Amino acid sequence: MMDDRFRFFLLVTCHLPLAALAALAACRLPLATCSLQLAVAIGALILLQPVLPYLFNNVGFCYFIVSLINSKEAVANLPSNLLSLLLGCVCLNLGCSLLLTLYKKSAVKKAKA
Repeated sequence: MMDDRFRFFLLVTCHLPLAALAALAACRLPLATCSLQLAVAIGALILLQPVLPYLFNNVGFCYFIVSLINSKEAVANLPSNLLSLLLGCVCLNLGCSLLLTLYKKSAVKKAKA
């Protein structure tokens, strides 16, 4: 059974951040409000995973990320999203290949010396 002090602690820790977020939203700062909510939720998923692994796990993280997808915008912007994904993959792979070749050349020079 929970005692009254723990219930009060839960009440305060749940309602104060919500009140602060409502105040931010009222100040016309939707990006800050959304960013804070995301930071708190992702922080909870990451930091509480060792404590409560059956609640805060990779599956919960995936459900949280998928729930943030706006399906109408995702379908409308699909070609540009796929193009940016393709360009990002190409840039990442080229950068990694370049770093690997530089590392190999450096290792060969050190082996010869």
